[in-house]
Amino acid sequence: MTTIDDWKRWSWHPAAVQPDTAATLIGTKADALLRRALTGQIGEDDRDYLLERVAEDHVDALRFFPPEVDREIIADGFAGLATLVCFWARPRAERANAKDRIADARADARIFCNAAWTADLRRQKAERRACGEAEPVFFEIARKAA
Repeated sequence: MTTIDDWKRWSWHPAAVQPDTAATLIGTKADALLRRALTGQIGEDDRDYLLERVAEDHVDALRFFPPEVDREIIADGFAGLATLVCFWARPRAERANAKDRIADARADARIFCNAAWTADLRRQKAERRACGEAEPVFFEIARKAA
């Protein structure tokens, strides 16, 4: 469990987002928010802070993510993250009765995180190929067989 102050210190550094590392950074931050259940209820100030960070990263994701990442996945993912932040700001009694209703928000956030990881892995793979570091084993085997 993470307190909101611990999470703030760990997570958001908006100036660090660059086009070539956006999927890594934004996906990591979204994953951290999704995975690290915050201890207790968060207050309105913390909710507002987190919602601002989610909105900023949503804009960066739309601007920097490669075009093959479906924009609907990005939009749904950030809507899911915002829903979770609002959920954590609700009183404990209300949260206990609403856990089933946020399952879709969690799913949308997880789908987005997976898409971010996929985009980053593809970027890393392309960089290795461009440097001649990695040639897929299948192509090497096929070339030898031909």
